[in-house]
Amino acid sequence: YPLRSHDHLLLSANLAPSQNYDAALDQILLQYNNPLTREWLFGALEQLTISPADGSLEFAIESGDSAHNLKRITANFIFARDKQIKFFADTLRFNAGQKIRVFYSYRFTSETIRHFLETSRLKIAQEWVSPSGQEALFLCRRAT
Repeated sequence: YPLRSHDHLLLSANLAPSQNYDAALDQILLQYNNPLTREWLFGALEQLTISPADGSLEFAIESGDSAHNLKRITANFIFARDKQIKFFADTLRFNAGQKIRVFYSYRFTSETIRHFLETSRLKIAQEWVSPSGQEALFLCRRAT
């Protein structure tokens, strides 16, 4: 079991409607593919000495879990030139064209998150869904 009998798990999930799922993801992608999000993600990349001159961020919608037709929004940094990065005691080498996954966000539907929790042997005790229906919190307990 993922939890002991007396444990609780507070889980946050990004949601999309099951009707028009692909069209909804196209709209959600725009919430990520914008200057503010790029600046936020580059903050992490700059800590690795990666600059915009080294390449570009590319946002996409990718297939994730094919059993549930679950997809995710991704942001990958694609190197435009060869780059070496010192990471603690290691040196990482990237060639032009290689990528680093910087961010991803699975988009569940109400049905897929419930199935995911059920197959994980979790029971929803309470839930809170944002007015937009795109974000939710689930208070879970171990299923008996």
